Amino acid sequence: MLNATSRTLLAGVLLAGPACSTDPSDDLIGARQRWASQHISTYVITVSKSCECLGPWKIDVHIQNGAVVSMVDPATGQQLPVPFSGPYQDVEGLFTTVEAAIQQHAHSLTVRYNRTYGYPESISIDWNPKAVDDEIAYAVTDFQPG
Repeated sequence: MLNATSRTLLAGVLLAGPACSTDPSDDLIGARQRWASQHISTYVITVSKSCECLGPWKIDVHIQNGAVVSMVDPATGQQLPVPFSGPYQDVEGLFTTVEAAIQQHAHSLTVRYNRTYGYPESISIDWNPKAVDDEIAYAVTDFQPG
C-alpha cells in the first residue's frame, strides 16, 4: 500500500503526462536542433518514397558542404538531374516536408527522428482521410556522415 507522500508523487507524475512531446512542431524543432548541433555538411543518404506516384522510389543523395552534388538511382546506377523534384534534396528537404504537413494540417502525420543525429528516419503523411491515393511515406534507409 502506498503512503500519502507516494500517492501524491504518483498522482503528480500521472497528471504531468509523458516526458516526450506530443506536439509535432516541438518534435520537429528538437530534431532540427539536434541535427544542427552535429555540424554535418557532407553526407550520403538513401531515401525511399512510397506513394501512388511516378518513380524512382529510392535515391542515393550525395551532399557535400551542404549542397546536393549528385543523385543516383541505386537500382540502375543512373544519375538523376540535380535538383531532382521531390523531397530527395537533403535532410533539410525532409524537415521541410514535415513542416509543410504540420502547417497545412495534414490529416495524419507520423515521423520518427534518428536519436543520434536528429534527421527524419521515416515520415508518413495522409493529407486527406477521404482521398484514396494521397498518402505518401519517406524512409531514410541509409545515412553516412562525412
